[in-house]
Amino acid sequence: MRRRRFKIIQGSLATKLAEKFDITYGKNLALSKAPLAKLEQRSFTKKQKSDIQQSNYIAPGGISYRVSSLTACFESSHQINHKVFGQRKTLVMINGLTRTKDHWVHFDRLLAADLNVITLDPRGVGESRQQAKWDLSIDQMSDDVKVVMDDLNIKKAFILGFSLGGMVALMFGLRYPRRVYSLVVINSSIGGGSRFPRLYPQSVIGIFKSFTGKGKNFHNTLSKYVLSLKTPEEMRLWAAHLWANLEKKYGIGLMITIKQLVAASRFRNPHKLLAIDAPTLVIYGEHDNFVASSHSAYIFSHLAQAVLKGIEGGGHELHFDKPYELKESVMEFLTRDLSEYPEPEDLTQRS
Repeated sequence: MRRRRFKIIQGSLATKLAEKFDITYGKNLALSKAPLAKLEQRSFTKKQKSDIQQSNYIAPGGISYRVSSLTACFESSHQINHKVFGQRKTLVMINGLTRTKDHWVHFDRLLAADLNVITLDPRGVGESRQQAKWDLSIDQMSDDVKVVMDDLNIKKAFILGFSLGGMVALMFGLRYPRRVYSLVVINSSIGGGSRFPRLYPQSVIGIFKSFTGKGKNFHNTLSKYVLSLKTPEEMRLWAAHLWANLEKKYGIGLMITIKQLVAASRFRNPHKLLAIDAPTLVIYGEHDNFVASSHSAYIFSHLAQAVLKGIEGGGHELHFDKPYELKESVMEFLTRDLSEYPEPEDLTQRS
């Protein structure tokens, strides 16, 4: 029998999806709202709260990750002050298909004013030295997240995943429940019964047709599908330019794209999600032209503790389309009922 501790749906499209997929609707969340200050060290000055520093590391096994936090959390440009760092809670962010940690643009820095933020390159992507083999799985990618947390001696964190990264976040919640405060899953999907394809066929066809063109043509086409139709033209062109520059820096590997798609296709048992105890926020863009919003509703319907939230005017890459609206939704969820979460222990210095 399906366990339902709490369910809440926010937004007009979310309500329609609830009616269409027969999802429980509730007006009140079963968690109490806590002030944002509980996530912050009160002694931090206003300047420190606006001064974000980032440092890059390589974890055992070759996974590249970046720490974004207040300047107060660093002793120097590449060494974390673990005592201060441990006084704030941590959010680990996992990006989508073949996306690197640089593809978050400035969204990680935006969240780092309130949390320690860890972004990473999955195996076979970006600066990670770990190769992705043909047996690549969502399980392996969730293990890579654990490796990064272990390297920083982070006992427990909030886990946020976008698109493919949303699958990794869900798998991490399944495999390592004691390492999770709560989950945020953005514009993701899971196989096994949704009424719509996991990716809109016209988007996939359009993107793959332009793939052989490389450069601007490819990224211009990509921006038309993964950004909202309401995104201003100048922003869309800037996104295409940014992604083209990141392609020059890291390259776009057809093989890793196929390997990640195959790994995603194997992530198909929605009933496993019932075993996730962590509160989960499921977010979708109401103008996502890449992944049908019904998939977010489908994930939501299989979780025991969940919130479904639609971002009006947002496309697939919500962190680019609607970064401030997305941050507001994420932080509003993460700051609920923090009293039940144990304070993190001081982190010990890494050798």
